[in-house]
Amino acid sequence: MKCKNIERKVIIIKTKLIVKKKGMYLCIDLNNVLYFENCLRKIIVYFNDKKTQWFYGKFSELLNLLGEETFFVQTHRSFIVNINFISCVYTDNIRFDRCEKKTAPLSKKYFSNLISILTKITDEKIIIS
Repeated sequence: MKCKNIERKVIIIKTKLIVKKKGMYLCIDLNNVLYFENCLRKIIVYFNDKKTQWFYGKFSELLNLLGEETFFVQTHRSFIVNINFISCVYTDNIRFDRCEKKTAPLSKKYFSNLISILTKITDEKIIIS
């Protein structure tokens, strides 16, 4: 069983993110997460069923916890997206499969990394709109 720990507030076990919030533990299924957004000290989790959840934490620690072994990639200083739900990549934002109105910003700094990851996964050239 793979388990990583960050200050005992956030851990990952397989595809579950377990977060301590107000004395309770939230179990977040990473397979259902569209993206994470950093808003001051809050990390907001957006799900593919249009629900949201939040918890306090450091965005850099969440990014390290997710690491390169998962299907998440940073696209902006405040956004980490699930590449399994990406339907369209534009030069400045990303659209998601099941949520037509949901977009996440894509900065120039993270653009080439995202394209290289998507190219490796699909083994095809990515066409940018």
